[in-house]
This record gives sequence, structure tokens and C-alpha cells, in this order.
Amino acid sequence: MRLRLLTLLCPLLLLGLCWPLHAQENTAPTTRPEIKFGWDSKADAFKLEINIDKSIEVKPATSAEIPGLIAQLAIDDAACAVAAKRLSISGDVVIKPLGETLKSSNPKQCLFAALLLIARNTPAAQKALHAMPTANLVQGLQSDDDSVKGMSASLLAIVGSEKEVELLRAKINEGTDCLLINATLMGAALGHRKSLLTEIEPCLRSANPETRMMAAMVYRMVYPDKAVDKLLAMLPDPLSPVRGMVMLMLADQHTTRVNDAALTLLLFDPEASVRAVAAVAISPAENPGVIPYLIRASHDTSEDVRMACAAKLGECKRSLPIIEALVTLKSDPSQKVKDAAKDALEKLEKVKK
Repeated sequence: MRLRLLTLLCPLLLLGLCWPLHAQENTAPTTRPEIKFGWDSKADAFKLEINIDKSIEVKPATSAEIPGLIAQLAIDDAACAVAAKRLSISGDVVIKPLGETLKSSNPKQCLFAALLLIARNTPAAQKALHAMPTANLVQGLQSDDDSVKGMSASLLAIVGSEKEVELLRAKINEGTDCLLINATLMGAALGHRKSLLTEIEPCLRSANPETRMMAAMVYRMVYPDKAVDKLLAMLPDPLSPVRGMVMLMLADQHTTRVNDAALTLLLFDPEASVRAVAAVAISPAENPGVIPYLIRASHDTSEDVRMACAAKLGECKRSLPIIEALVTLKSDPSQKVKDAAKDALEKLEKVKK
């Protein structure tokens, strides 16, 4: 339920997690792969996903089909999307041909192959990835195509030589290219590149809000044991997307300090999206004293906040005030709030039995 709520409540915040290989905004179905990272709290790592139009049926590729699908990675249309998805679910049989594709002169094809190897995340896939030639990646840093530039920086942070890493470090210190900086931070985190990890903490204080958001995310990934203090210090950020992202990164930390910070944002933050994330981050099971405040916040003007509060009340120990609040929310004008209240009441009823 927590992951579902975060997806529903934070589309703008999660935009900062997307790799810069996505379709332009339009009303048509997605025809190019959308490469996104979502936080897998169980694995304590990022999960890479390739999303395409859900109406398209995909199946694993046979060995005979793999060369043709890899060729389609160079084509910027729906065929590329389906090919990427099929290769991503075809197992280790794709590793060797994808490794050979890393030598391709077509930058998009090369970068998609690298992404798919990252998605495999097996020793064999990592070995193939680290054998990737880097000359094209260095050239890609100068590309006018944001997707090529971003992927080049991320991959160079993972597989580049120390000399090439110093080039990335210089770009970070220049502080002028937000896309390149953010992509480098992501690559450093994914590859756990020690020589670049020292650049993450200074980026928490970057003048660019997008870089602050990316730095918060990768800091939480790389330094989970000491991230709480650093992230709590960022919560007074003047920009709501940054506050929301930081709270999102703290959502699985059920400490008193995090709970108090989430409660403060829930009650007083002027931005509804931040209040909604704060409601998700609150842990009433460990801190039952927050229940009256959740009930109070269930009257918020934002339907996202009311929905999050309803879901959280369903995690509490059954009581008359909670039942009354949820019954009220079942009559909410918003259908998603009604559904959340109904689910919460059913959950409490099951616990009762």
C-alpha cells in the first residue's frame, strides 16, 4: 500500500527519478521506453523499470530473435520500445549479444544495451558492462541530445577510467550542467564509484533544486546509516519539490525524529503534495500519539492528503474516533478518498475478527 500511495501522490516528485530517455509529453500512448528508477525498500536499492504501452503484449525472446530485437534498439519508434521490453525479460541469454552491442557506433543502441545490462544486474551482466568501450561515452558528454548526454555521464561514472572520472568531477565542480551532474550522481551511486561518492554530500547544498533532489536520493542509497541526519537538515528547503523528495526518502525510517518532522509537514506545509508525502511517512503503529493529528488532517483541502490519511488510519489500532473519521471519509466527494476509506475500514474489520 505504501508503494502504491507514493506512486499516486508523488508524480511530480518522482519525475526527478526518471532517466532522461522518455517520450515527449503528448496524448498518444507511450511508444518509446520510459526508463525509471523506483526505490525498492526491501532490497535497499534502486529498481530499474522499462515501461511501454500496456496494450502491447510482450514475451521473452528466443535466441534467434535476439539479434533482430537488438537492431531495433537503434530505431526511435514503437518497435524500439517493444524490443527493449522483450530483451529485458529474456534472461541471461541476452548478455553476450548485448555486450557486443556496447561497441555499436549508434549511441542510442549502445546506451539501451547498457541499460538492459544494468537491469540484469548479474555478475555476467556486470562483467559485460565493465568491458564497454568508453570513447563514445566521452563524446556523448558533448551531445545536444539530453538522453545521450545523461546516459553517457551515468555509464562513464560506472565503467570509466579514473582519468575519465576526473572529467566528470570537473563537470560537477563547474556546477553549470544540471543534467550531466544528476546523471553522474546516479551513475556513481549505481556503480558505487568511491572516487565520485565524495561529490554527493556537497550537492545536497547545490543552488539547483533538481541537483539537491537527486543528491538526496543517491545519498539515501549510498549512506543509509547516516542519511537521516543529512536529510532532516534539508526539510526546511524553500522549494516544495525538494521537501517532498526528502520526506519521500525518509518515509521508511520509523524514528521519533522522522515521525515528528513528518507530522510538522503534514499539519503546516503550504504545499499539498508535501503534506501527502508526510502523511505516508507517518508511522502510527510506532507513534500512536499521532492519531488525533491524522484525523485532523483527514479534513485537509487536498484529496491526496485525505486519501493518505485514510490509508494510515487503517494501519492503526481500531478505536471509535478512527472508525468515525473513516466513515466520514467514505462520503468524501473524491472517489479515491472513498476507496481508501473503504479499504481502511475493511482492514480494521479483518483485524477485529
